[in-house]
Amino acid sequence: MIYALIVLIAVVVLLQLLLRTNTAVVFFAICAGSVLVVAAGKDTDLLAHSLGGRLQVSTNVAQAAVALMPAVISAILLRKRISKPLLFMALLPALCTALVGLTVVYPFLSGSFQNTLTASKGWPLIAQYYELIVVIGIISSLVVLALTIPKHHKKDKHKKGKH
Repeated sequence: MIYALIVLIAVVVLLQLLLRTNTAVVFFAICAGSVLVVAAGKDTDLLAHSLGGRLQVSTNVAQAAVALMPAVISAILLRKRISKPLLFMALLPALCTALVGLTVVYPFLSGSFQNTLTASKGWPLIAQYYELIVVIGIISSLVVLALTIPKHHKKDKHKKGKH
């Protein structure tokens, strides 16, 4: 299972880097998604039933979708926003996004999948270092944001003219 976990995390990181999305914003969006799930609470039950119709959408699927939606939308809307030279800097927020995203979705997974994940060798490391992962994600995201937000140039107040 450790290999499946590594592959899943690698796929999420590679997708972000291939899209050249602003991984800093995606990291903050996954954090916002976790807050959104807590704020929505039982209303996700209502969402699941309204989306259901003929399809059986469980509350867990609806909650996972609510948690991941801000990050997915951000990744799509902000594609091609990181220049190729800055991709290396975007790697750390992308990795933190994948790890935090996995922990955000974990409570909504089926019991058997949770047990399999918990029994893997990688999951205890993620759980043990979760706080550190979040701190690294925040700091690296702030650095990437500082490097990618365009700076406004002040225009000269004096017009250059003939003397």
